[in-house]
Amino acid sequence: MKTLIATLRAAFAAEVAQITTCLRITRRDSQQFHYAANSRDLVFAGKTWSARGADDTTAITNSLRDSVGNVDMDGFFESAQHRTDLRSGLYDNARVEIFQVDRANLPATVTPETTLWLFTGYTGQAIVKPDGHGYSIEARSLIQLLQQNIGTLTSGICRAEFGSLTGDEPCLVNPAGYTATAAVESVSMNRLLKTPALTQAVSWFSAGRLTWLTGGNAGAVEYVAQYAPGFVVLLRPGVAAIQAGDTFSIVAGCDHTLGTCAAKFNNAINFQGEPFLPGLDPVFARSVL
Repeated sequence: MKTLIATLRAAFAAEVAQITTCLRITRRDSQQFHYAANSRDLVFAGKTWSARGADDTTAITNSLRDSVGNVDMDGFFESAQHRTDLRSGLYDNARVEIFQVDRANLPATVTPETTLWLFTGYTGQAIVKPDGHGYSIEARSLIQLLQQNIGTLTSGICRAEFGSLTGDEPCLVNPAGYTATAAVESVSMNRLLKTPALTQAVSWFSAGRLTWLTGGNAGAVEYVAQYAPGFVVLLRPGVAAIQAGDTFSIVAGCDHTLGTCAAKFNNAINFQGEPFLPGLDPVFARSVL
């Protein structure tokens, strides 16, 4: 049961309610964004809550049982930087809070006591729509956290993130030694890059990461689908048009197998996997006499 302060309880009981739904998003880099489903911006709790942002929010589904609640948010980008940030993953696993306030008595602080709290969760899938101008973000309730595996599961491939230096299972390879910088000479389909400065062996950068340093995509991180000397194919097209002269840094790719770890990175001693652990096939295999 929700307990509301007297002024908010009276606002909901009024014949003409002045109730506005608000959204607060806290990204992994701690930046916060504030939105209000209103005809104009609202100012309260020391923040400006923009009337532009999550233009279309679906009905919130919550359950008293153990099923995961969710809400989908669709909208249009306020700026090119907003689009670049979403494509770069800054909105992945961001905290989402949705609540309602009384416009006639805006709260000095945002708490479950001073607002009608509707939803708390974290973003799941965040995508740029095909037209490039809009986005769609799915948020899942805190119940989702209870469905995640806690602890380490055995794996035939390495569980470490390439280049990680801390954590329970670090890779310990310094990515700086496997990073190169180059410039685009020409581009096709906004994802096939001709880069003569890159002369490393075939597949050296496949499954690696490319970070744009200059140009319309500056700051964005892309994944490399394929690489051959002088050519890079991105997993997906750039958000903004890639131009000749745009510069980037690119990190060698890792397929997380023991063979690659040993031969390419000389790091088998830190391999975080169990490639020789028998799976279920030998257990259920029938003996052949």
